[in-house]
Amino acid sequence: MTFDAFTILAQLVNFVVLIGAMHAVLYRPVRRALEARRLAMAREWAEAESARRDAEREAAALREEREAWSASKRERMEALEREVDTQRGEALEEVEHEARVAREAHADALRRDVEDARASVLHACGRLLRDELKMGFEALADADVDALCVAAFERSLGELDEGALRQLRSEVASADVRVYTAHPASDRLRAGLSEVIEGVLGDAVSVRFEVDASLLAGFTVRIGSREWGWSAAGFSAAFESVARAVADEVARAPHGSPA
Repeated sequence: MTFDAFTILAQLVNFVVLIGAMHAVLYRPVRRALEARRLAMAREWAEAESARRDAEREAAALREEREAWSASKRERMEALEREVDTQRGEALEEVEHEARVAREAHADALRRDVEDARASVLHACGRLLRDELKMGFEALADADVDALCVAAFERSLGELDEGALRQLRSEVASADVRVYTAHPASDRLRAGLSEVIEGVLGDAVSVRFEVDASLLAGFTVRIGSREWGWSAAGFSAAFESVARAVADEVARAPHGSPA
């Protein structure tokens, strides 16, 4: 096989021309198209990146708004709860105050009713006792009863010490001894009481007898600042005093415990 130099040279020239033609016709347009495509992609990428940043900013703004709204909602709920608690507390205090006032008013009314009932009972008992004592004194009103009362009075004077007797003698020196009887005193009662009084305090003592219907029955002797009595009214008053003291002690005692 032989090589023709002319043929080889012609092929080389043809190849160089072909390369030049391809560079002029194909490479430059393709390169421009690729560059244009690169620029377009870069622009699209920049726009996409800008859109992403805008979206992130909007998302951040939305998160901040949501957090602010949540915080505001929480504060509003807390404020509402505080207001509700305050109103509930005020309502409870008002109800408790009204209930306390009602209880106190009821207790006061009940206490007044009990006091009135107790006073009525004590007064009725005292009246019944006075009536019974009056009837008893009237049934026993004879010389023996007067003598027993005079003897009891004499014993009471005899039990006084010397200091008390001196005080009585000093008081009767400027005042009369008064004897009060429910009915006009009998001569025997006058004589018996006068004898006892003069025997203890001296003959110079002045004894005055007066009628006091409030005694109901019996008599009372007043010497200076001291008084002795055996009367229905006195016994009744003593009974009422003791009964009232017992009732007060029972009222003060705690419920369920002995007085």
